[in-house]
This record gives sequence, structure tokens and C-alpha cells, in this order.
Amino acid sequence: MNSNISTGSTIKLNQASLSHLPGNVRVPKYDRHQITNGIVHIGVGGFHRSHQALYLDDYFHQNPGSDWGICGVGLLDYDYDRRMRNALWSQDCLYTLVERSPQSDRARIIGSIIRYLFAPDNRQAVAKLMDEVTPTLQPVPGIDLDDYKKTLIERFSNPKIRDQLPRLCLNGSAKIPKFVLGLLRDKLQLGGAIDYLSDTVGEFPKQLN
Repeated sequence: MNSNISTGSTIKLNQASLSHLPGNVRVPKYDRHQITNGIVHIGVGGFHRSHQALYLDDYFHQNPGSDWGICGVGLLDYDYDRRMRNALWSQDCLYTLVERSPQSDRARIIGSIIRYLFAPDNRQAVAKLMDEVTPTLQPVPGIDLDDYKKTLIERFSNPKIRDQLPRLCLNGSAKIPKFVLGLLRDKLQLGGAIDYLSDTVGEFPKQLN
């Protein structure tokens, strides 16, 4: 198999270094500063980076200034998410994707991930989602919702909960219409922001894999 990927001197990947990469490496030609986050993707793994993020990178080349940029989220405080955080933050959320074929290898830089949040460092984002939902809930006798929200965040910050996440997401096609879409409807009727509820709906297609 032949390769057309340069093996010259190493260049640290970040936004400033894109213009210094070899001409045979495809780089984002769109202005990433004009892309706003419209998708939250929990768990930025290899499948996501080589498929969904790739497709969006292609889309942004045709539709610059889009509001469908990706905000990646590392949910748990364990080694994989910490290493992903460190890598993406040090590279301005850029990464290299190598497309392989019997004829050659082709490298390209993917720019569709605009932001990466590491939940153990930023519980505020989870809290904001809960705050959006709270006005739609009926009062529960004996339950302080503010205390309950804090308890939930503490539970999901426990790395031992990781094996429970697939179970919680099971049958999402039934849960999204029953719970999340109903909350969206109620919140729209009450008025106010629905930013994080919208992100939850946008994340649902990942669970179809």
C-alpha cells in the first residue's frame, strides 16, 4: 500500500499551525469561529470522530457559518475522558483523521468539534440543563428539588456509575418522546430558554448506533 502522507518534521496540531501543514493534508477551509455549537455529543470516541464529526466537517465546507458545531462532553472522571480532554484542548479541538484504502492513505484535519467539556471540571452545564427542566415539574411533598439536583450531579460524578449509563439510555426511542419532548412542550408553553433540552434531543441519534 502506498502512502501520500508526509513523514517530515513533526508539527504540533492547533488552529495556528494549519497553514504550515503539507499541501496533501486537507484542512478546514471554513472559519471555525463562525461555527456555533448545536450538537452535544457525550463520549467522543473513535466511531464519532471518524463518522459523524467527519460528515459535519464536510457539511461546514459547503455551509460555512453553521450552527451545528459539536460540543463534545466527557462525562466521567476516568482515564479515557481525561486523555481526550487533554488532547483536544491542546489542539484547539482539532484532530487528524486518516482515510485508508488499498491505493493510499489520506490525512485530513477535522474541525467540526468546536468545544469540549469535561463534566467533572464543569458541573455547571449539567446544572443548567436541570434548571431548565425544573419549572415544568409539579411540586413533590417533602422533596427539595434544589437538593435533589445536587444529589443527582454527585451520583453521576462517581466513576463507578459508568456501567449504568447504557442501561439508562436503553429504549431511548421510547423515552425521548415520553419524557424529553413533553418537557420541551411544557417549557415552551411556560416560556424561557430550552438550550440544554434541545441539546438532549440533538444527542439522541447517537443512541441509535
